[in-house]
Amino acid sequence: MNRLASSIVLSCLLAGASACTTDRTEVVLVIGSDLDVPAEIDGLRVEVTDPGGQTQQSTADLSSAGLPRTLGLVHRGGPLGPYRARVVGTLGASTIIERVAVFTFVEEQTLMLRVDLLRSCLTEVCADGETCAASGCRSEIVQASELVPWTGNVGTNPNMDGGPIETDAPGPPPDSPEIDSPEPPPSDSCVSSPEVCNGEDDDCDGMTDEGFDLMTDVDNCGMCDNVCNLANATAGCSGGMCTITACTSADFADCDTDPMNGCEVDLRSTGNHCGSCTNSCGGSTRNCCMSMCARDPCP
Repeated sequence: MNRLASSIVLSCLLAGASACTTDRTEVVLVIGSDLDVPAEIDGLRVEVTDPGGQTQQSTADLSSAGLPRTLGLVHRGGPLGPYRARVVGTLGASTIIERVAVFTFVEEQTLMLRVDLLRSCLTEVCADGETCAASGCRSEIVQASELVPWTGNVGTNPNMDGGPIETDAPGPPPDSPEIDSPEPPPSDSCVSSPEVCNGEDDDCDGMTDEGFDLMTDVDNCGMCDNVCNLANATAGCSGGMCTITACTSADFADCDTDPMNGCEVDLRSTGNHCGSCTNSCGGSTRNCCMSMCARDPCP
């Protein structure tokens, strides 16, 4: 998993809408599906590749909160495009479905790109450069007309892919001045409550999830409710990624340097890592016995 690139910043995959009230260069990726959650799809992975070939990744567990999900892509310099977003729906460890969208940011505009993972696409095989949408295989390239102003409402779409968005409540068409320059909601439309990490403005102060640093919070690492709980390890959170601060016992070690499985090796009984990650007992007649190599059987 690559570290954050300098050209864009990915916010977390949030359930429902996220608040974007500042004039910045951003694309809000809205991901929906007509597949059953969590029986047919229980996870998401989004990989975003910039024009220089660097890739960032964000994941979401759908078991606690379903779809749609939003992912904010904030441009931080460099060329405006093209960027390639690969959206993968998973069930357990298996990839169930994926979509690809190639898009370009628009300077000082926050726009929405809706991508849906559709049941009709489960068996569809598209040519290179194409991806499956509601109408079948289409180009991966998203035209400027398919990016609509982001109003904070994920809305619904009769075609479930691209094109104008219909909100749950009647309103002006997407190209109207009211949509292009949305007015803030009335102050009495928000009921104040303590701020929690959920992608919403709970305390009605115009900010979302303030007080939660998704880059360093072990209870909300990279996304809300993503708790860094690693086997045999004291966990940390750095750059929105779970890390190992230390192994909880000298008997365990992180020999594969993958923080996601914690300190995975028991040095007391693992032949290839006996007493240390680099010590292998070797041979079929030698065992690791309490961190020491010995001939079978262990004393």
